[in-house]
Amino acid sequence: METKAPKKKIQTMAELAREAGVSASTASRALRNSPLISKETIERVQSVAKEHSYRPHLGARNLRLKKNNVIVLILPFNYAEEDVLGNPYIFKIVGTIGSKLREIGYDLLLSQMDDISEEIDDRYVHAGIAEGAIILGRGDNDTAKLKRLEETGIPFVILGPILDNQTYCSVGIDNKSSGCMAVHHLAKLGRKRIAIVSDNREDPNAESYARFQGYKQALDELGYPFDPDLVGPSTHSGKSGYDAVQHLLKTAPDLDAIFVATSDVVAISVMQALRNAGKHVPDDVAIVGFDNIDMCNFVSPSLTSISQRLKDEVAHLLVEKLLDQINGKQVESVMLNGSLVVRRSCGSQTDYPLRV
Repeated sequence: METKAPKKKIQTMAELAREAGVSASTASRALRNSPLISKETIERVQSVAKEHSYRPHLGARNLRLKKNNVIVLILPFNYAEEDVLGNPYIFKIVGTIGSKLREIGYDLLLSQMDDISEEIDDRYVHAGIAEGAIILGRGDNDTAKLKRLEETGIPFVILGPILDNQTYCSVGIDNKSSGCMAVHHLAKLGRKRIAIVSDNREDPNAESYARFQGYKQALDELGYPFDPDLVGPSTHSGKSGYDAVQHLLKTAPDLDAIFVATSDVVAISVMQALRNAGKHVPDDVAIVGFDNIDMCNFVSPSLTSISQRLKDEVAHLLVEKLLDQINGKQVESVMLNGSLVVRRSCGSQTDYPLRV
């Protein structure tokens, strides 16, 4: 009696994909019944997997239990002009979220990507490496990508503003009201020609856009005319702050204040550029930055800045919202008000108590 030889056992996702005639990512999604894959493809891939006794080999126990006490922190940035982890604010975020996770027995895995994609699911969550993801902001044109990531069903939360019609969870501050607050504060100190240094002012999904809108709203409320000569372009690099000052001193030499909406790193560069140009901070030009990094306390003069409330609330909320999703709970986005930490760069005679 003739017996059939057993089918060769498939060991890897790549082998399964070849046998089923699909890509590895399609095979991966088909195994977990992703709505992104047709019913016919799902049935074919799962049939091949069963026929060849395929089982996911990585993190099998974690995949079954959906528990490994690891969260992946995604940096979706690709700034050619700077090292992202060299940015003190990003470093502060990583450290603070890591501390919050340690308090509850979780480990932190850090990953830098050019942008957001479903690869987060395939590489980390479905592979059993992490239970969910915290994503620090959005890359360029990521709205559609975030929707596709959401369709995979993995738990994730975004550090950033709440956008119109979004259905995923994000935690952040109200950037528009924060920009408005910075300008009103400078006006209360008697400043009339208030400039702004900012990066992306055209994309409605960008944080910088909202801060710029807050700047313009405050000018309108104060009865100050909007003057495009008072707008200094920048990126996220320190050098861009120096270049922005050169631009502003040419277009608006009578400016008496600058709201640096990009970051404190850029604001510190702005102060140095003003000193090199013979301007005194804050007597000639008052400065307000954004992020409230620790270095604000140790530059001269100390830097007034908008705090994103990272340590006291935001990091806690990011972790809480993600764990709630992992445990099957429904969550809602949260937007907090930023807070102004007043120091000498704005013209205040004394520093407020340290708030970092």
